[in-house]
Amino acid sequence: VQQPDGGWAQRYHVEKSPGPSWGEQEDQCATILWGIGQHHNLTRDEEFLADMWPTVKKGVEHLLGKRDLETGLVGPSFDLWEEKQALHTYTNAAAAAALRESARIASTLGYEVLSGAWSTESKNLQTAILQHLWDEQSGRFLKSVKPHDSSIDTAILGLTYPFRVLEPDDPRILSSSRQIENAFTYASEGIGRYPGDTYHGGNPWFITTLWMALYRCQQGNYEKAKTLIEWCVKHVDELQLFAEQVHKDNGEPISASPLAWSHAMFILALLDYRGA
Repeated sequence: VQQPDGGWAQRYHVEKSPGPSWGEQEDQCATILWGIGQHHNLTRDEEFLADMWPTVKKGVEHLLGKRDLETGLVGPSFDLWEEKQALHTYTNAAAAAALRESARIASTLGYEVLSGAWSTESKNLQTAILQHLWDEQSGRFLKSVKPHDSSIDTAILGLTYPFRVLEPDDPRILSSSRQIENAFTYASEGIGRYPGDTYHGGNPWFITTLWMALYRCQQGNYEKAKTLIEWCVKHVDELQLFAEQVHKDNGEPISASPLAWSHAMFILALLDYRGA
């Protein structure tokens, strides 16, 4: 289903035709490329890597062609929350990691010239992230630029988990994560997407709460991770399934249920915690 320009549609019907969409989400393209690299890291399957090479090459060319000329950032595209079009921190974290993994793939397959070029592009994008998306005054990463949005957004954690553009103990990540954690004061506790969220009234999400737990595992702060994981277990529905959100006042699961993304994040968090 990869498109002729190397990108992917926002979603697809079962028979592979593009589904209804509101625009490009370049974080999805980047995550596919990053995921191919992660799969090879886990399996060391060289045949898989060779089969994926045309997909990787076209995908990288797509990402490199989607950069803003002024900033060097990837975009504009819709954010992972499928709401706003801009140059997003999360999207660019995914893109930097995708280019890094693609460079490693190219090297593994013997394409050293491309590997060097893509590695340079990944480093250039990381520089652009620090130059344009880090806000010294607030001491945190911006949600996005063009248009400028200084909102606290839990997706900023993507810079360290899972994409490891910056280390979990980087002072800028430490400062951003503290502000994220302090931004939400729900009666039911938990962590939301961003202050001022209006979707279903703005609530804590399993995804974002577990995202913070995964970051705490990266840090080695397993006590905080445990508290966040236990909060999620406490708020499953009567079938022991995870919904998308938890009501901010009464603690009841709400919105889409069961949600695969919530379950996936729980499994990842539990594996990281148990692997401590």
